[in-house]
Amino acid sequence: FGAERVSGESFVSNLMLTQAFGQFEKLTWNETSWSISIEFYLYIAFAALCLMGVLQSKIGRFCLALSVACVLLYLTTQKGDLDFYNQNAYGRGFVGFMMGVLLHSIIMTDWASNTLASVKRRAGTLLEGAALVGVCYFIAIAQGAVSFAAPFVFAGFVLVFLDNQGALSRFFSHKWFGLLGALSYSIYMSHFLFCQPMRAVVVKYGIEDVQWLATMAFPIFLALTFALSYCMYRLVEMPTRDAMRVWIDRRIPGKRAAAVKVKA
Repeated sequence: FGAERVSGESFVSNLMLTQAFGQFEKLTWNETSWSISIEFYLYIAFAALCLMGVLQSKIGRFCLALSVACVLLYLTTQKGDLDFYNQNAYGRGFVGFMMGVLLHSIIMTDWASNTLASVKRRAGTLLEGAALVGVCYFIAIAQGAVSFAAPFVFAGFVLVFLDNQGALSRFFSHKWFGLLGALSYSIYMSHFLFCQPMRAVVVKYGIEDVQWLATMAFPIFLALTFALSYCMYRLVEMPTRDAMRVWIDRRIPGKRAAAVKVKA
């Protein structure tokens, strides 16, 4: 780690969730938290859109779609690809998040919902297989300007899989995949703690010299990541989420606070 990565200033920025707004050239502290700093402010923006009724009108949705297109176009003029995490990273997050918002608003209409259900009933498995192959291929080639298509590619992928009509989506509905989904946030936030020591060894000795070590360490890395993620999910994420729901429920007039019991 460089001095900037673990400085007092960068620690405060992580604490206030502002580290992705361009003030640091490199990722600081827990590197993966840069995206959380963007999401936090996107949630505030989304709440403001809801309160203003933007998503309830066709004009509002059109203006939002136009904003997404303009931001994406601007990013293509500023960056060589979509793999950046500080300056203009909020624009990257805005495009991805609001694409999801627009997708949801579209599929909630009767016409889109009925049309999608009809198509998926006839060719759900075929569409899911094609979407899975397509998104894997896109990930393999997503370099340079091609990467800017990511919001559209993944929006299409979500659209195909969202109602579990095909064999693949039913297979991925198994409880073990559900557990991975539940742990995904904790996995994302904690895996860096184990990646960094492995990265340091590779940088110092070279991957050719420690290939055998990396191969042996990979199962250990996975086991430690899942163990820590499960603890974070059960002891931090779930209790905090449930406590926040109770706190909010108590402040909604006429609504009784939900009795939340977290299993040990």
